[in-house]
Amino acid sequence: MKFTTKYSELVKAVQSCTRVIAAASPSPILTNILIDASSNKEKGLVRLFATDLEMYYEIFISATIEIPGDVMVSAKIFNEILGSFSGEAEISFNCNTENFNINLKNNKLECTIFGIAPDDFPALPFFEKIYSFNFSLAKLQQTIKDTLYAASVEQVKPVFCGLCLKPLNNGIRAIATDGKRLAFAEYQLPDSQLKEQNEIIIMAKVLNEISKCQSDPENDEIEIMVCSNQIAFKAKSYSYYARLIEGKFPDYNQVIPKDKKLKVIAKVSEFSDSLKKTIPIAKDNSYSAKFNIADNMLVCSAKSTKIGSMELKTSVAIEEGESIEINFNVKFFIEILSTIKSDECIMEYTTPQAPVKIYPKEELTNENHIHILMPVRPGFTV
Repeated sequence: MKFTTKYSELVKAVQSCTRVIAAASPSPILTNILIDASSNKEKGLVRLFATDLEMYYEIFISATIEIPGDVMVSAKIFNEILGSFSGEAEISFNCNTENFNINLKNNKLECTIFGIAPDDFPALPFFEKIYSFNFSLAKLQQTIKDTLYAASVEQVKPVFCGLCLKPLNNGIRAIATDGKRLAFAEYQLPDSQLKEQNEIIIMAKVLNEISKCQSDPENDEIEIMVCSNQIAFKAKSYSYYARLIEGKFPDYNQVIPKDKKLKVIAKVSEFSDSLKKTIPIAKDNSYSAKFNIADNMLVCSAKSTKIGSMELKTSVAIEEGESIEINFNVKFFIEILSTIKSDECIMEYTTPQAPVKIYPKEELTNENHIHILMPVRPGFTV
């Protein structure tokens, strides 16, 4: 097995494979990367493949393949060794298929590492497509940024640990929640032939990896393929496959407030900057701070028995209602504001025990965003 490829392409491919591998892998085999220079030899492509058995990832890099073959290699060791070859344009990969020793070489450096016979590496499962649609990678990454922050990182309720995606007629809806906050986004796709389908729940890990992919303006499209219990994201040179999270997603329509008693408009950047200043003190009290809204002013106050106190005033515009005093997790509030693209946001309040509804004052064309945040009150969840 022998091929030559661009060093930069190989490094990026290995690094993206390494991120897929679980930190505490249930099997030593799963700590490896499969390097396949056989299946796409005619196209001049080498396939790198990694999995944790919940998510599968394959990426193709262009190469001059002299001798086809396959080998497994430790992802951690291979990634570390490749760091020693930086600065060179190309790298030669040569594997002895009798003992699977791998020789890496460029103009200045030569190294041999121990590979493993590829026979026991898990194969990519068969996926039977139910439906698929094409979507802009840049738009998918923006969707992830706009909503996935609200997903839970705790495994107590698996359906809270991912993104609920619902294909609509010529559009998609994305929702995430952890029981304390909820993010809702809809995108209309005017030129799409997409039809309404059932909701699916996509694990956060695969979406976090997709958010790191480099978007190419000239080849931005990605195919999203839904199977019975799996989903695939297929781009030109790489593909992610992941199991769907089983279970019923909470009824988010019941969470979004229908009424309001107080409507407030705030400048996003000014409001966010004010909240960030309270973090050093608020974090000592689980990031809790009090909002007092009255007379076109929002006063945010944080207190700590160990550190001290802080009070910050932000000018707002009260369009409806008069006043409210309510506690929030300021860290959560800042995360919501970071997703709003409009210069101003609208906040709708009802009572000190009810959630606040936050959304951009001006939406982008064909988009709709809503953020819900519960006030700080023990035992109260979405």
